[in-house]
Amino acid sequence: MSTNWLYRIHVIIPAGDQAALNSYWTLIAPAGDPEARTFGVPLSSTGAGTATHRGASTAATPAMRGMIEAMAGDELAGVVFYICDAFTGELLAQQNGTLTLGQAIDWQDVLEDQGLQTIIPPEVI
Repeated sequence: MSTNWLYRIHVIIPAGDQAALNSYWTLIAPAGDPEARTFGVPLSSTGAGTATHRGASTAATPAMRGMIEAMAGDELAGVVFYICDAFTGELLAQQNGTLTLGQAIDWQDVLEDQGLQTIIPPEVI
């Protein structure tokens, strides 16, 4: 069985950019995907308080990867992203990150690289 979903993309944005980047994401994602609330994971340096950043981790096709990389440093200059092989987790590309290309990473590695933690709502604890 083959798939077009070859990549895992981890993205972190400044919290103030959430609305604009949710709208942008609807252009990248396949038609019909409910991307209007993509960046819903609240993040901060302590894992508490008001979110300073928002995050998302999603599967992506080669076309989606191409669009993200084409806009890197332009429309997405302040955005942090890590593009990985969906099956091995191998880091293939990144913007504003400091991890080593070729190593296997996951969401927790991304958060540690950026000095952030997930804010877990009290009702979940």
